[in-house]
Amino acid sequence: MFDQEFYCIDLGEIFQQSHCMYHEHAMVHLFSSMLMNMGYQKVPGSARRWDCSNRKVIVCLADDFGVNRDDWSLPPDQWFDAGTTIVTDNHMPFATNYQILKLPSSYFGVFSYVPADQNWAPNKRFNFSVNRLDSQRQLILLELIKQSGGIDQVQQLDHVNFNARAQGNEHTAQDARHSFAHCWTQLNQLHNTEYTEWFAQTLPHIPIRNHGLTVEQAQVNAYLNLVIETYAGDASIAFSEKIFRALVTPAPWAVFSAKHAVNYLKTLGFDVLDDVVDHSYDSLTQGNTMYGHGKISEFIKLNIQNYHKITHLDLNKLTTRCQTAAAHNQQLLAQMQRQWPEDFAQWLLKAIAKLQ
Repeated sequence: MFDQEFYCIDLGEIFQQSHCMYHEHAMVHLFSSMLMNMGYQKVPGSARRWDCSNRKVIVCLADDFGVNRDDWSLPPDQWFDAGTTIVTDNHMPFATNYQILKLPSSYFGVFSYVPADQNWAPNKRFNFSVNRLDSQRQLILLELIKQSGGIDQVQQLDHVNFNARAQGNEHTAQDARHSFAHCWTQLNQLHNTEYTEWFAQTLPHIPIRNHGLTVEQAQVNAYLNLVIETYAGDASIAFSEKIFRALVTPAPWAVFSAKHAVNYLKTLGFDVLDDVVDHSYDSLTQGNTMYGHGKISEFIKLNIQNYHKITHLDLNKLTTRCQTAAAHNQQLLAQMQRQWPEDFAQWLLKAIAKLQ
């Protein structure tokens, strides 16, 4: 079933129009070529690390660079030793013991595109689209089901697409259910029986797809898009196509991401619709809770409140407001795209000096 066109993520509008994956891979290849020419060697078994004498370089785009650390007990400012340089598009809001070569923010222009459907016509509560499975995403789904009153309520109220693809080798619904059940064994380490009922309710429905729309169509047919970014830690902020798809779509959204991710988007110049959506979840931390359990619970609770607030607003005025925000964000990304070559050329000279 996952061979169907809908499940081929790279055929989605943002990938086809922006060619963001091509640009990302081209950048990684460029850095690989440069590092080899400078005497660095790729570390066997590592997709991102390069070594040269006592110096280390980690090239990490889109993904959170913190996943490359060896010692997960260290605080973020000491994730790596002083001889390590990180080349990344991530934002780290505080000083570190290691060197970070952050790409110019105009790099995000690789996500520039204009969705075909600009007509917001909401008839469901949330659009909730998740492809890959991990414990955090599973917990978000179960929390949504719990706070909504059950899987039947979610199926009725929302546009839901939860593919439950863990390794990418799932081919059938049974494969997806097996992955979902295996993931539950890890999540159940919470030793909290409150989710047992919701897991049992949900498993027979996996993979969930209760609509025949594309991801883009589902976004403009819901009152609020719940964007689930891959990384949601308390330190570095890493963005993917998911948030930029929402930013250029004329519909309200909320994002589960790293602490202060929404504020960072705002400092970059994006219109985050904070006069429409309460983004106070943006300051929530994962802390020491398993998979960010407390943060997830508050995120779902607040956005159910956001949904009720939105439904009481003047739809015509809100439609215009969302169109204004989407147009602004589309123009900003297009400007970043044009600005990127010059910004990168200036950045590269300084980066090379620091890598030698």
